[in-house]
Amino acid sequence: MKNKFKSFLKSTPFILTASLVLPVGFSLFVYFIDPKTSFNNDSFDGYHMPELEDEFQLNSTTRLFKIANYSSQNNYQGGAFYKNYYFLAANDLENILIYDMDSYELEAVVKETDENTLYHCNTIAFGNTFYSPKDRFPLLYISMENANVHATMVYRVHRQGNYYVTTKVQQINFPSTAQCGISFPNSYIDQKEQKLYYAGYTGGTYKKQEGNNLKYFRFPLPKAPTEDNKGVDLSTVNLKTEEAEDSFELPAETATQGGFVVNNHLYQVYGFEKDPLLIITDLKNHQVTYKISIGSVGNYDEYENIAVYNERLFAFGIRSLSLYSFDYSYFTL
Repeated sequence: MKNKFKSFLKSTPFILTASLVLPVGFSLFVYFIDPKTSFNNDSFDGYHMPELEDEFQLNSTTRLFKIANYSSQNNYQGGAFYKNYYFLAANDLENILIYDMDSYELEAVVKETDENTLYHCNTIAFGNTFYSPKDRFPLLYISMENANVHATMVYRVHRQGNYYVTTKVQQINFPSTAQCGISFPNSYIDQKEQKLYYAGYTGGTYKKQEGNNLKYFRFPLPKAPTEDNKGVDLSTVNLKTEEAEDSFELPAETATQGGFVVNNHLYQVYGFEKDPLLIITDLKNHQVTYKISIGSVGNYDEYENIAVYNERLFAFGIRSLSLYSFDYSYFTL
């Protein structure tokens, strides 16, 4: 048996917090950013994973560091990477933390003025479109897992002086439960293939499995607003299930907690603190490839998202307010 890949773990994790000052009268989303930080918007290929082969094995989980908590609800839901920067979104879009994963230092706290109790930010992901060539980050897609309102918000994350600001540039609306037959949907971006997936529960709840399925829909990723197409109104996109490229159903698992798509596979965490699961779904062949108990090999926590950066898997634990790294292996028989 040949071990093709082992995880990469940082040593001596630590966190350095900054003193944050909000300028008087500043009306956008704010907080401190290190002005020495340099970025560029060249091609980023950090979302890849090895191709799934004969055997995927989750070996362990390692707690890296506890976050600096700026959420009044102690509730961070969605995480995503761009280059070595990790974005972690609070529930209701109360704020977004930005960490430098080379040092585990907190680089910025983006305060959201678009905060809304309807926003349950279960999944966030970067696309590969930049609103402006001057921007340091591509557009950020934030999925709103809500029983009554189904939408994905698209934000421009950019810098003004020494501050990050975010501007909502597009809202992608998914049909209501009455129209599409699912509730509590999440959306997932396939960055490479430029696809948008929606998945939700057919039984009206995420808390039970019996008589309940997860139904998946695939759409082309809608064209995003940029400086070059300002003359075209792309601010609102209304999806229709009959226009989906593909749809299928699988037996439900309790409590979807966020995920990402790569190589036609959806990597997703499920469950609560006592029963966290990692499930890998083959979106092309419509089947679950792996269903793994996280607690049986690592830390018990309620993992609110899973994210990938250069073949490393990370997940955020809401109970400990900590970021974890997942050590895994691929084997060829």
